[in-house]
Parts: sequence; structure tokens; C-alpha cells
Amino acid sequence: ARFLLGRVLAEQGNYPEAVQQLEALIATSQLPYPLVPRWLEPPITEVMTARLMMGRVLLAQQQWDRAADQATRILDAFPNHSGAHGLRADVLFAQEQWGPAAAAYRQYLRRQPADSPALLNYGITQVATGNLDEAIGAFTRAAELDPSNARARRLLALAQEDRARLGAPP
Repeated sequence: ARFLLGRVLAEQGNYPEAVQQLEALIATSQLPYPLVPRWLEPPITEVMTARLMMGRVLLAQQQWDRAADQATRILDAFPNHSGAHGLRADVLFAQEQWGPAAAAYRQYLRRQPADSPALLNYGITQVATGNLDEAIGAFTRAAELDPSNARARRLLALAQEDRARLGAPP
């Protein structure tokens, strides 16, 4: 119930209450046996999903360290958890840590190559670090995946203009 309530509260934008409910669910999973009978203990997948959801809520609140901590806790338990890799990349991106964000997006996109918003963010990290060819590739792929995405087309055009302006070959 706490998981569902946390999700509903997050969708409504009531972030503090959502975090409170998700933290309560996670805390339940960490109590020893006599206090919480095994049949009442939330499944680990639900706990990790709650951590991911809480990380997204904390990211929306610009609580970078707390959001990153949730990604780390998930990755400690499940190193290949694509959602946690995406969360980590988004936190680094939001903090404008372009190099680390680019590396995190590469890791995430190996698992989720069709994530258009992640491709756009990855492309932006490449522009920020001066790698226009890689940026153009990411923007092109995002535009192919979502042809109606005006942002993808705009970013692609801007990166192509920058490459032409700088005299780099197309």
C-alpha cells in the first residue's frame, strides 16, 4: 500500500509525502524477522522500484546527493539495473557534470538503446565536451526513434550548424 500511495503522491507532485511513503516501505524491508514476519516483508523488486521512484522524486526536487544515493543502493544490489543507471546519468546531467554524465549515459544506453530522451541528454553532454560528431549521432538516432520530436530535430540542426561553422567535415 505504501508503494502505491507513494507512486500516486509522486504523480500528483506531492513529493515530500511520496518520499515519506517510499522511505517507510524501504524501512520495512530492513527490519529483522520477529518484527516483520517474512510474509509481510515487501519483495526486493518492489523495494528497488520504490528506491528508483524515490530517486526520481528527489531528482525533481534537486536533491542530487539523495537521488544519487538511491541509484547507488540499487546498483549495489543489482549492478545491471538499467533504471538505476539512467537515474545516475540524469543526476549527473542535472548537475552539469558533463564527462561523468556522458559515461553514465553510455552505460545506460547500452541497456536501453531506444530511449530518446536519454539519447538527447547524451548528445548534449557530447556538445558540452566538444564532441560534435558523437552528439550528431545521438541526436540523429533520437530523431529517427521519434520523428515528431521537435527538440531532437532542433538539437540535430544546431549541432550540424556548429560542425559546419567550425569547419569540420560533415
